[in-house]
Amino acid sequence: MLNRLKTVDVEMVFAFCIVLFAVLVGRFFAIPPLDTSIIWPAIGLSFGFLLKYQKKVLPYLFAATFLGQSISNGFTNISIISLVIHPLVLSLHTVIILYIGANLIKRLELSPKMSIRNALFYTIITLF
Repeated sequence: MLNRLKTVDVEMVFAFCIVLFAVLVGRFFAIPPLDTSIIWPAIGLSFGFLLKYQKKVLPYLFAATFLGQSISNGFTNISIISLVIHPLVLSLHTVIILYIGANLIKRLELSPKMSIRNALFYTIITLF
């Protein structure tokens, strides 16, 4: 039992490190005024980890995104907004999108006859 817990913890820490690195790399593609980016490798890697490890990896993904955003914002502007509030909002947004996307995939797997309207509804929700 102890070996199993250690393996799971190592995998979660590995997921944390990979996503943190991906956030820092993705920040190089961000456009400064709005911090928007067309290329965001962290979301794809996070989604893969979420599909593999399910809900237990969500806190690690949240922490990695929060820390990565805080570190990258701290280089340009040191304030409570750029170090705490902005990363907190982006991290919550990322985790919510991942959770909705994973649930959408589960629903599509469980009921292949899901209506187009419902699939479109879930897709539009993940865009915000």
